[in-house]
Amino acid sequence: MLVATPGDLVARLADGGLTLEHIGALVVDGAGVVEALGGLPHLEVVAEALPSDAQRVIVTLPLTAGVRDFAERHARRAVTVPPQDAEGAGPHAPQRGRVEVRVVEVEKDEEAAALAGDLLTDDVHHLVVFVRNDDVAADLGDRLALRGFGVGAPGDPDAPVWLVVDDLTGRQALDALPEGRGVAVSFDVPADPDALDRRHGGGHGGVILAEARESAHLRDIAARTGYRLHFDAPRVTRPRAGGDLAALLTRIEAAISARDVEAYELVLEPLVQKHGASVVAAASVALLRSEKAAEITAPPRPTGRDASADSAMTKLFVSLGSKDDIKPGDLVGAITGEAGIAGEQIGRIEIRETFSRIEIAREVADRVIAALNGTTVRGRSVRVDLDRSERGGRGGGPRGRPTSGRSGGGRRPRT
Repeated sequence: MLVATPGDLVARLADGGLTLEHIGALVVDGAGVVEALGGLPHLEVVAEALPSDAQRVIVTLPLTAGVRDFAERHARRAVTVPPQDAEGAGPHAPQRGRVEVRVVEVEKDEEAAALAGDLLTDDVHHLVVFVRNDDVAADLGDRLALRGFGVGAPGDPDAPVWLVVDDLTGRQALDALPEGRGVAVSFDVPADPDALDRRHGGGHGGVILAEARESAHLRDIAARTGYRLHFDAPRVTRPRAGGDLAALLTRIEAAISARDVEAYELVLEPLVQKHGASVVAAASVALLRSEKAAEITAPPRPTGRDASADSAMTKLFVSLGSKDDIKPGDLVGAITGEAGIAGEQIGRIEIRETFSRIEIAREVADRVIAALNGTTVRGRSVRVDLDRSERGGRGGGPRGRPTSGRSGGGRRPRT
């Protein structure tokens, strides 16, 4: 078993330290996060280097357009789990109730103890706490007992906290209590829509303790089951804001409701656990506002040809294609080996029948052109230049001789 980031895999493929010819399966965990971090081009290289019979498994929430396109090209006729567009599911599923979600920023057992202190009142006599297995139940029971909470099995009249592994048993215990006397608490996030309905259905509602990385999963199963989630926020007084601050708050609220932010929740999770969500959010806003101020004070950006030169990536034409048995890994290896650049400076690779196009960081494009012209890849002479689209043309390769770099022999061929 090999565990690595797409960028690390591409780097090892390029320096010859790794081969994927014996890999039986590729599992992409958190493909939406990979896309958010700009890693899909590297993942393209890895997928192309796999044996044709290797299994592809892609795990992602949300399923973005970019991830869907990747899956359609590299995992053809893939089965989606759960099936998409299931009958009776989705945004138009019948509404069944409302559940509160508390996103945990500390140890979960500490949050559970604090929650028990908040919920157990003169009116609420019992918390039915759902856990995923007996080991979790034993550990949580010990922690709650140390904090002074009586813990027992469902039906124990002397224990305010009932720990439950089986969802149906817990639901029956809730149904047996007088209305308002018990609250359902999911210490572990429900695994699927059925678990969510068993634990929090029947008008019981309740609370789910969730980590930031579990938010996308919760939203998905709630939408398919018909439950409305309320993410509990710290009880703070919102300050009056005017001018650009009011506009900023409006833009943030719009982004929360209109954009797929789940992938970035995973990216920020280590910082949230270390500093808390409010501090991370404040730092992010401060960073964005400082960059906005820098844009306002910066001189006007050039236009036309100069503006094009200021972009991050440029596209190169390579005279070898699929008929030459060229794979993306071959081109990455040739570029990193001959030009000595990092795999992170290589973007999307497009291989056609008779030629290829490859995106390269603009600042190293000339070095790549000079280094590769006059070499061979898989025993075939290669010619590299700026793609015609980068020089105002309509695409395709350059005409005539390369505009830069060396030609002819004298260079060590790459195989």
